[in-house]
Amino acid sequence: MRRFIDLTQPGEHSPYAPMLQRIAAERGLGVHHTRIGIPDVSVPAARMPEILDLVDAELEDAKAWIAAQD
Repeated sequence: MRRFIDLTQPGEHSPYAPMLQRIAAERGLGVHHTRIGIPDVSVPAARMPEILDLVDAELEDAKAWIAAQD
C-alpha cells in the first residue's frame, strides 16, 4: 500500500485518483489517495496536524507522495 497525499483543491488540477489507480493496477500495487485541499497561498493551520500526522506515518515506511499545485 502506498499513500498519495493530494493538497490540491477539487477543480484546481486534473484529478489524480483515476491516474493513480490505473498506474497502481498496472504495477500490481495498492494505492490510497487522500485529498486535503488547501487554497493557494494559504496556511491551513487547522488542518496542519492532520496533514503532518499522515505524512509522518507514511514517511516511516517511505511510502508517501505529496502533490501541490504550483
